[in-house]
Amino acid sequence: MRIAVTTYPMLWQRTGGLQVQILRTVAHLARKGVDARLFDSLGARLGDYDLVHVFSAINGAHLILREARAQNVPTVLSPILQPGYNWPKFMRYRAASSLTGKLTAYENRTTYDDILSAVSCSDRLIALSEAERRVLTNGYSAEDRFVTTIPNGVDAAFFSATPHAFTGHFNILSGFVLVVGSISSYKNQLGVIRATLQVSERDVLLIGPVEDAGYLERCLKEGGERVRHLGMLAHDDPLLGSAYASAGVTVLASAGETFGLTAVESLASGTPAIITAANGLGLSPQPPWLQYVDPGDAGDLGRAIGAALSAPMPTTGPCRQLVAHLDWKATADRILEVYRDLTGAGAGAAS
Repeated sequence: MRIAVTTYPMLWQRTGGLQVQILRTVAHLARKGVDARLFDSLGARLGDYDLVHVFSAINGAHLILREARAQNVPTVLSPILQPGYNWPKFMRYRAASSLTGKLTAYENRTTYDDILSAVSCSDRLIALSEAERRVLTNGYSAEDRFVTTIPNGVDAAFFSATPHAFTGHFNILSGFVLVVGSISSYKNQLGVIRATLQVSERDVLLIGPVEDAGYLERCLKEGGERVRHLGMLAHDDPLLGSAYASAGVTVLASAGETFGLTAVESLASGTPAIITAANGLGLSPQPPWLQYVDPGDAGDLGRAIGAALSAPMPTTGPCRQLVAHLDWKATADRILEVYRDLTGAGAGAAS
């Protein structure tokens, strides 16, 4: 079975959870003998493959799916949509779509139109969580029987992470508040810094690429000596897992997360995690190990940080148990089941 895996080109100019998801999917499918590869739009044709798997429903994904259909290639879409179906919000989307179409003689499209087209051009859909599944069925009219919920896996290396490499490399004491993600107002590092300063004397460490240099400057100025930005760490760098294991808590208080890989990796490393309530983890909160917060409520965020830093020791066992089921091997198995169901390939037709 030959699988073309693709997404919009500019995604690879940045680093984040979706890039990790795509690369890990390809790698773990390959370990099962599946000829899955990143699609080369210059050197290959979609029609050369048995199936096309597109990640993300925006930035022209509908055009890829439409062309695959024109070449008679079955398609799977992982839309990667923000969780949280809200009927009034989607009514506004539809109204904006209708108005834009009428004002431009239907020459211009909204993002809602593009996602709707991508969903309708897909033979199967893979949602990261039940929350995303509801967005697809209620917001974009996907047929429930064509949607499969498959959460991300977490790399096995995080389950064996220890703090010594990170604390020794950076000469840092363990127990700090950690924020991993691109430096931007969307990720809300400044809110985490302010909340931490109110409830604790712990330092705040930021790891991630700088998306907004001005925002980083505000974070460092407001946090003073208690805030450090350590730059980027590659996802497969052992120092990243060690950073999670060294932290007292990892906080992902962003405006929204389609999944929340940082929180999962922190838990796998044995450290409590705090994440925005607008997430697609599909896990129930388990305070103080896993807490959901309103990222715009400083009091809520501060209380959660305080509770995590006061968590009974050791935290390793309870945290890791919450995500022990999120195994990449199992995730790849379930994705492969979707491929086989769509193409009619039998269990022995992996390659």
